[in-house]
Amino acid sequence: MIKQGVLDTPLFLLYNCVMFLNKTKMTVTTNDRGQNNMWALEPKVYISDEDAIKYGIKTYAERAELLNGKFAMLGFIAGIVSYVATGKLFFGIF
Repeated sequence: MIKQGVLDTPLFLLYNCVMFLNKTKMTVTTNDRGQNNMWALEPKVYISDEDAIKYGIKTYAERAELLNGKFAMLGFIAGIVSYVATGKLFFGIF
């Protein structure tokens, strides 16, 4: 059998480690049955302007503007092709 005093020190250290993580690096959730779950805190995502330029990361507005420009060019080319093929713009509409 294991003596009571032998487990006191490791359990005390384990408890202190868990409590330290709980206060600094972990978050605790409790479900409807009262059980606790510990999850790691997720880091906040932040990209500086210079890193965004360096790695080519674009914002939503920049991506939307590029897509709008691509569709405008596609429409212009479609108008030219339909004029060459039929003699009227956009397949006889105009």
